[in-house]
Amino acid sequence: MLQLEKISKEEQKTAFEALKMLENVFKKNEIEKEEVILIHVNNEKSIIPIPKRAFCLFYYVLKAVSEKKNVVLSSHNEEMSILEFADMLNISYPYAIRLVKTGEVPCKKIGKHRRITYEDALIYQEKYQKILPK
Repeated sequence: MLQLEKISKEEQKTAFEALKMLENVFKKNEIEKEEVILIHVNNEKSIIPIPKRAFCLFYYVLKAVSEKKNVVLSSHNEEMSILEFADMLNISYPYAIRLVKTGEVPCKKIGKHRRITYEDALIYQEKYQKILPK
């Protein structure tokens, strides 16, 4: 898991400038038909091929950093505690416990601890985002 926290003003400014450049690419729909995006690196004679999904992820990370929001990147097979799940969704710990106990969010028990897969947390977030407390 990778976390970007406490984003500096300099990082925010740089991300904002990069985001403006990338938005031009998105607005022109230049990447819509492409499966691989080619990035030319300054001062290098190489072009780096980047999968379109990775490029889009990079765009959304820049967007979050430009808005000075914390960013967490994690693979879908990683697991989290109920407290981490509650923090991710910005819900109370008791509410997260209730979601697990009622079976609304699947979990597995390891000893005395319950673990939720990141994928299940995202599924719940997408499915019930409208009813979650803000």
